[in-house]
Amino acid sequence: MKAAYFFSPHLGEYIMQLQHVVPVDGRLLSEESLARRARMSKTTVERIKKG
Repeated sequence: MKAAYFFSPHLGEYIMQLQHVVPVDGRLLSEESLARRARMSKTTVERIKKG
């Protein structure tokens, strides 16, 4: 069964701003690092960022 996703239109923008401003373990997160830490696939992270 496929899960239903509900996205906020501003969530992707907020994640991008945090990703480029807030360092984690002394460095900014790449797309792959963000996906690993969120325990999501890179495709899912990209879909969320698009809104």
